[in-house]
Parts: sequence; C-alpha cells; structure tokens
Amino acid sequence: MNEDLDNSLCLTANIKKGENIRRVIKSLGLFNELYKIETINNKILIPITRDLSSREKKQIKDIDPYFIITNYSFKKRKKRVSNFRDYLLQKVDPNYIKFLPKSFDTIGNIAIIEIPEVIKKYDKLIGNAIIKTFKSIRTVYSKKSIVSGKFRIRKLELIGGIDNPITIHKENGCLFELDVKKVYFSPRLSTERLRVVKQVRNNEKIIDMFAGVGTYSIQIAKKRDVEIIAFDINPNAINYFEKNIILNKVHSIKLILGNVSNNITKFKNFADRVIMNLPKTSFNYLKDACQLISKNGGIINYYQFISNEQKISDITNKITDEIKRNNRILKETIFYKKVKDISPKKSQFAFDIKII
Repeated sequence: MNEDLDNSLCLTANIKKGENIRRVIKSLGLFNELYKIETINNKILIPITRDLSSREKKQIKDIDPYFIITNYSFKKRKKRVSNFRDYLLQKVDPNYIKFLPKSFDTIGNIAIIEIPEVIKKYDKLIGNAIIKTFKSIRTVYSKKSIVSGKFRIRKLELIGGIDNPITIHKENGCLFELDVKKVYFSPRLSTERLRVVKQVRNNEKIIDMFAGVGTYSIQIAKKRDVEIIAFDINPNAINYFEKNIILNKVHSIKLILGNVSNNITKFKNFADRVIMNLPKTSFNYLKDACQLISKNGGIINYYQFISNEQKISDITNKITDEIKRNNRILKETIFYKKVKDISPKKSQFAFDIKII
C-alpha cells in the first residue's frame, strides 16, 4: 500500500457544487484536515471525520441531492513546521481537530493561548507544538482564568517551554519589559494604541488614567513633545513602567502609584487629553475625566466593553448625559469603533470624546 495514502470517510458530490459543500462541511467541523480534497472527472471528494447526521445530510442534499458518503484512499497532507496546527493534525484524534485553537497572543517570546476544556488533555502537546514550530517562542502559557481583580491580571499555566513570565515586547518601535503574570498587557491593542499616538499633537498635556506598563504614554512620548501624568494602582506595573522609560529613553512622563480619583484637585483642568483604558469600569471615572480636562476643552480616549445586545446609540447617549451632569458639553459627535472581540458576545469599543 502506498504510504502516502490513507483510508477515510469521504463525501462525494458534483464538482460544481463543491465549494458550497466544502464550506458547509468546514462550518460543521467535519472536514478531516489530515487529507487533501481531491477531484475525479466531474466529482469532488471531501475527506470527513465521521458520517453525517440526518440534519446534516439534509443541509448537503439541499445543495446537491445526489451526494454520497463512501470511503476513499486520500493523499496525506505533508507536515509543515511553520504551522503548529498542521503539526498537531498528525497527533490529535480527528474528532477533536475542530476544537484546536487557530491563534494565540504573542508577548515578546511568550505565547498565551486559550484551550477549550474539551481538549484540555492535549494542552502540553499544543504547548510543545508551538515551541517546536515557532523558534522565537520559548514559553507557552494557557489561560486559566479571565482577566479580573483590581490589577486586571489572569491566572496562567505553563504548557510548553520554560516557566519565565518576564519578557520584552516590541510594539510600534518601542520596547516594553513586563511580567505577564503580574501586569495587564494586550498585544491585540497595538493598532489602537498607534491610532491614538497619531492623534496627539506636540505640546499636549496628557493624563493616562490607567497606564499599566506605559504602552500608551511611552509611545506618545517617543513620537511627540508632550507632558504626561500617568497613574496606576498596581505597583508591579509602575515598577515596569519606570524600567520602560529608561529602556526607551523617553522623558516628560511623571508616574504616580495610586488611584487617579484621589488626585483630581491637584490636576484639575490640567489635561488636553485623558486616556481611559479601563473598559470594564471606565464609565465610573468619566466624571473624573471631565474635571481633569482643560477649561478650554480636550479629548477623552475612552474604552468600554459592550455586549451584542446593547445598542451603540444607548451607550453614546449615556456618555453624553454623564458629561452634561459634570458641566461639560460635547464639541462634536462622539466617534466610536470596535477595537477587538472579547468573546462571541462581547467586544471592546474605543470612543473619541471631544468636550468643552
């Protein structure tokens, strides 16, 4: 028997209907990624992991009433070391392939991945696959909890490489040293941070209300001649922020360990811009932002989690009402955009709020 061939369940259909059927099979999680789709004459042969249910067969029959399920000796896919999922295809039960993560967050030389409970038994295999196929990664952690607590951190479990949570991450030309177990950091906000940096003009006075390790402040100070006051309640974040100021050779940033709400009097009407990257509870601090903004007006870069059931118009109306309650008014219509998905039912949005 040819070693490059292997027997599998096969769905055979009219080649003209093949693309639509392939999409349905993939959406159902039934495509067997171990093998290549083949065509013979006017037929397409799609490898599948199991027989179809009655409901699934009806879906296919609506596309091609003459499809059949049979067996076929398919050509195996060649292993590619550049893709950790392809490495796993050879080692994971075909019935579980559809649950394999398609991506992960990379922070410096650390990978952080979310593994569904149904394939928890494969976590070490997944971790080692990432180490094996990405030479720049030396540590892989799986998420063991959601981001929570006053310091916005999550529990992580080592599943590959060495247990060293300290790394240096490069973003938009800046370097950030951090401990992924002790501070909050999301590499998926890179594009959004750059968007805000591009808004800033020289000589702005800025308050970064929830600064973390300095991802917004340092990138702004690197590009613009500004004055920044940065707050955070996490001493670990402030410690790394101080290191990152030196690492990036920036100045004009004053760090304060503590809650911004306790410093309103000192910095009242100081800022031309306030950055509010605390999407879970940011609304509670809008009144503080209104007091911090200059009497001549300014911009609030505001972030909030929004569920699919909520209407953006309701959110912007609520923000507008809160601004009015604090004796400020909108200079123009609130700009908003989705920054990233948090879950299938929740997203993080950015709002640019110009007030006077």
